[in-house]
Amino acid sequence: MKKFAALDIGGTFIKYGTVSETGEATSRFETPTEAHKGAASLMDKICEIIDSLLKSKDEISGIGISTAGIVDSTSGTIVYANYNFPGYTGVNIRQRLEKNFKLPVLVNNDVNSAALAELWVGAARGINTFFCMTVGTSIGGAIIIDGKLFRGSNFMAAEVGYFNKKSRGEYYEKRASMKGLINMVKKELGEAGAIDGVSIFNNINAGEAAYNKIFMSWIEELCTGIANIICMFDPGLIVIGGGVSKQKIFIDAIKKKLPDTLPKVFIEKTTICAAGCGNNAGMIGSVYEFINN
Repeated sequence: MKKFAALDIGGTFIKYGTVSETGEATSRFETPTEAHKGAASLMDKICEIIDSLLKSKDEISGIGISTAGIVDSTSGTIVYANYNFPGYTGVNIRQRLEKNFKLPVLVNNDVNSAALAELWVGAARGINTFFCMTVGTSIGGAIIIDGKLFRGSNFMAAEVGYFNKKSRGEYYEKRASMKGLINMVKKELGEAGAIDGVSIFNNINAGEAAYNKIFMSWIEELCTGIANIICMFDPGLIVIGGGVSKQKIFIDAIKKKLPDTLPKVFIEKTTICAAGCGNNAGMIGSVYEFINN
């Protein structure tokens, strides 16, 4: 059975390991990304990780990279990365890794990789058209049409985090991401408020009225973007990933609030569900196209 080295490069951690040709993560580790040290340091770390995987007992057939940023997946180049990844824009990951390791390399945006994982072995298995959305520190999107990833003319399709700009720098993701929820709690409750997602949801699930009021305001912001997605793509299925998607109250609240945003005909045949591949989605999806061309 073929196995592939797989890396999922996020703003906080790099998740890495091996993935089989059947879409199973057969090993998994993580290490701090430390992107603030610059692109050269990050690329050195990526090479060290791959080198460690190649030294394992598994024979590696290729390397899959899932990464934050807008990615030209044809050349394997980072088209754009924000301030969290200084110097990353313009880096040709594929060229560097193929030269170093003499193996085929795939490079995809992290949410595109997550969508491919959901198509392959996750919540969208057997479904050919759907939208994948991730809600975390930021918000990302990916479109699958007729079983194929739609990347757009400039590899920028489904960059939904930039929806609905209200003021300078205040894009949709700033209001509707987990970071947005945390900021809403801080603004409303001050120093007494919970300061991370886990503690906030502990209060929400405990029925704390102040937290539930903020939570539903946040869900309303989130649903404005989901409504845009439905109007533009009519995907039939929206798969939502990110750690928050594990919270049953989260998916239930979206289903409850979404009908307020659009006429019923837009909503009644749209299914909303949590992603199925969890924290392994980026790794799994990064190697999908080695198996499924």
